[in-house]
Amino acid sequence: MDDTQGTPTRVEGVEYPVEFEMRVIYLADCRDELTLALERTLTERGAALERPRELPAKGAKYGRLACRVRFDDQESLYAAYAAIGELPGVKAAL
Repeated sequence: MDDTQGTPTRVEGVEYPVEFEMRVIYLADCRDELTLALERTLTERGAALERPRELPAKGAKYGRLACRVRFDDQESLYAAYAAIGELPGVKAAL
């Protein structure tokens, strides 16, 4: 088994602070509570630059949220992604 499995890969050339649009794919049934939980999670980490907004999604099973975020360092970025991955209904965060 690979010892690095589950460990984020260090990306060379990324300079902090970094700002980008985060996207979250989730189970559509969890929309209301997830939007609030995502906003709270990002705000607590000082990363949110705007409120999460709904993006168009195909079908009725999954939804998509987007939010501009800013991270001052790699550790806070990884901690935020880990916390978002724990939220109910989240399938992926990009």
